[in-house]
Amino acid sequence: MLEKICTFLTNKIRKEMPDVDDERAEVINYGLQNIVGEIPKVFLVLLISYILRYF
Repeated sequence: MLEKICTFLTNKIRKEMPDVDDERAEVINYGLQNIVGEIPKVFLVLLISYILRYF
């Protein structure tokens, strides 16, 4: 699921910016996977801190 989303976003970026080569697209895809993978963790930590009133 995560890989499909990141691949979709990478392809969309490549379509908008045709000067992005394959190597640069892999770097973009890797960065997107890291960012999208961390978002749920951040929200979970914020939710737990809010529940414990440590926000």
